[in-house]
Amino acid sequence: MSRRTKYTTEEKYEILNEYDNGIVTMKEIASKYRINRVTLYNWRYNYSKYGIDRLKESETFKRYSKELKELAVKDYLSGKFSQREVVNKYKISNISVL
Repeated sequence: MSRRTKYTTEEKYEILNEYDNGIVTMKEIASKYRINRVTLYNWRYNYSKYGIDRLKESETFKRYSKELKELAVKDYLSGKFSQREVVNKYKISNISVL
């Protein structure tokens, strides 16, 4: 099995619904499903901003140019942008890539 995910799009959606419906806290979900809380917050953000298609596992790794990476890091180090803002500005797949 791939190291990247063990949950289908539908399972991710159901897990997020548990939180959105107020059934359990994010901490409880993380413990119950053995998922890092940052991963859950990323799922939730991506779903709320882009819809269910963004919960699908990417089939390819996206490559970023050296120039784009340098610009993104400079913006983050300037203190004017949060990691999430930089990721969104440069269309980087995840804050962990930054």
